[in-house]
Amino acid sequence: MTRRLFVAWLTLIGCVALGAQGGVVPRQDIAARCPRCDDAAKTAKAAAKALSDAEWDSARADARVEDLDFQLFIAKGQLEIAREDKKTDPLYIVFLEGKVSTIEKELADAKKQRDDARAALKKAEADYTNAIKGLDACNAECLPDGVIPIAGDSSGPPDHPSLPHNPFVQHKELDIIEPFSVPPLSAPVARVWFNPFELGTAVLHAAELPAGVHFLLTDRGGSTGKTLVLKVLNLTGSAVRLGSGPIAVRPIAQQSQQKALQAFQALSKAQPARVDVAGYCLEFLKAPPDAGTLYEIAPAAIQEKYAVMAKVLSSADHVVRASALHPDSDPRAYADSIKQWSLWSVEQNFNGSRFSDSLVDYTKKHAQAAGVKWSSQSEAQIRSAAPNRWRDVVSILSGAGIALPQ
Repeated sequence: MTRRLFVAWLTLIGCVALGAQGGVVPRQDIAARCPRCDDAAKTAKAAAKALSDAEWDSARADARVEDLDFQLFIAKGQLEIAREDKKTDPLYIVFLEGKVSTIEKELADAKKQRDDARAALKKAEADYTNAIKGLDACNAECLPDGVIPIAGDSSGPPDHPSLPHNPFVQHKELDIIEPFSVPPLSAPVARVWFNPFELGTAVLHAAELPAGVHFLLTDRGGSTGKTLVLKVLNLTGSAVRLGSGPIAVRPIAQQSQQKALQAFQALSKAQPARVDVAGYCLEFLKAPPDAGTLYEIAPAAIQEKYAVMAKVLSSADHVVRASALHPDSDPRAYADSIKQWSLWSVEQNFNGSRFSDSLVDYTKKHAQAAGVKWSSQSEAQIRSAAPNRWRDVVSILSGAGIALPQ
């Protein structure tokens, strides 16, 4: 009885917590990128609200079944005790029998309502998925022709081959980069440019210059979030728009970084276009980059190796834009953390238990490195947060078509 009471109490507390969140989770980031997608955005927002309502209805129906199941367990126990006690008033036994019968009928109705709520939730999930796909497809068509994808091999012109990479520092996966415009550099400024990297279609600006769009990707240090700065030089002679889906990048060897840095220092007056970019480490057991580490787009073989990671970040983008995470701290920092641990969970093949252990070890290591005192209470706090975080990781991986051990 004590165990059932505890389970019922947990269910009740969970229901109260869900109610405190308001039931309907706001999904404010669902938006059209151009006017002709307004209807698709409205449909997606309506589907998001319907999904939130269905989530609440299903949780409430589950709690009702648990509550009645517990009530029936207690009532049957009371009836059994009353029947065994020869001194019990027969009328009291009749009363208890009626109580058991009433609860059984209520429980049968509640189970039917629960099944209906679960079916409605499943339909709402499908409707929401289809609505988001429709909006994404429409938004993709809003982008103007001529957007240059930040993708492919970064080897550059023949006289500047790809630089050696650092095998001891983690590769990273850049998050989605929304299209942005880059004006062309003037010819006098461009003539002093030394080209370490190349992007986009080759278009000669002048006979003596390297072709295309060039960039410098610098990490401020750390594993997760907007730690990277993308500086872009446009040598095509006309304005271009750049954009990218998730893409793998690799660290350049320390001894080769000075050459690339000197190139941008020579153009300090040119004011290259600058974009802060989010990136997430792909190798859990390797060291994160130090501040100032330079990265380049990884070659095709590495892109293929980490193709599944691109799917994970694309799925995470859907989940985050739908406000479908369950943050236990600052929402932006939480989203970055969940994206990072989703990638590491794939790479390390975590299950829930190993995820929890790794989260504790990782947090402890970084807390101690920062001079923060670590205690048993600290570990308990992290472990208590792990199941919720693992649920969000599984949600992202599910959207990417990835199943991990439970």
